[in-house]
Amino acid sequence: MPQVSSQLDFAQLLQDFPGGSTPKVLVEGDSWVSHPFLPNITVQLDMEGNGRFCILNLAQPGDTSKRMLGREGPQFKQLTQLIETKRWGYKWDFIFISAAGNDIVGDEIMGYVDDWAPGKTGRQFINATYDTEIKSIVDDYERLLMSRDASEENKDTPIVTHAYAYLEPRLVGTKLFGAMFGRGWVQQYLDDKGFKGRLDDQRDIVRGLLDKFHDALTPLQTQYKHFLVVDNRTLLSTDATHPNVAWWHDEIHPNFTGFKMVGQSIRNKMKDKGYWPT
Repeated sequence: MPQVSSQLDFAQLLQDFPGGSTPKVLVEGDSWVSHPFLPNITVQLDMEGNGRFCILNLAQPGDTSKRMLGREGPQFKQLTQLIETKRWGYKWDFIFISAAGNDIVGDEIMGYVDDWAPGKTGRQFINATYDTEIKSIVDDYERLLMSRDASEENKDTPIVTHAYAYLEPRLVGTKLFGAMFGRGWVQQYLDDKGFKGRLDDQRDIVRGLLDKFHDALTPLQTQYKHFLVVDNRTLLSTDATHPNVAWWHDEIHPNFTGFKMVGQSIRNKMKDKGYWPT
């Protein structure tokens, strides 16, 4: 079934498919679930569900965790209304979140990585500012989980998120209609920090940033029921060190094959936990 991006359109979508048996899915996130020119995760979830899901997708490319889940973020009020309230919300079959990528990449990365200097390698250059940022992101996720737990309708609704796949630092920006826009989101900034030509260091910095995010978020799986972090860090790599660029559209987004692999991984992990709608 089609996905829609507004509450009004979602209400109409449900009227078009009456009966109450259609699984309802709420998506919030970044370009990994909303890229307009790529078969993103939301498209894959719809395909893996054989087109039978009614999906409300609130995601916007470029959105940060702060905007989506922060207490004062402009979108958190809408999320809580859709989860907590009977008047504005629904009983969701699952909620999918893709958040934190834009809090890390882009020029933000320059604040989390020290300038290159002899004596250290790779992730050793990641500084304490990043640890503070990750704590804030985890607090954002926890705020969402507490909102879900406060809902009579959705206290047992699974919230699912993912750990981003390791990427290959390279100067490949947005590719559209055969043209290239920008120079990417990672390597150009690490080059400016003194890592130009030091690809092994750059790879390990990326792995370190994503490992810290994964390792900080996963403990919430034991603190909160029905919360799943799908670990896709090595999914798009030939090994733990070398991401396979054949599965990537640009520096930070998978292509059709890559996104299909991500969608299948999410479905399989959800089925293992009994979270996938039957």
